[in-house]
Amino acid sequence: MDFVISVCALAARENQPLWPGDPHTLFWTFRSPGSEQGNDAAVRKAFADVCSDIEQSVRRFVSGSAHA
Repeated sequence: MDFVISVCALAARENQPLWPGDPHTLFWTFRSPGSEQGNDAAVRKAFADVCSDIEQSVRRFVSGSAHA
């Protein structure tokens, strides 16, 4: 492994496991869609928004333009 990317803010504060290959460990923080309040449509939109944010970050990362 070259990179391990965590998308949970809590993980940044915890002891990390030893990964094979001594990869770079990155922490990308996204809001938690599971904490969304409201009707079904609002919750679905929150999950879709976070999914889109993660997708954009991955695209930037693999293009080499940023480590999101």
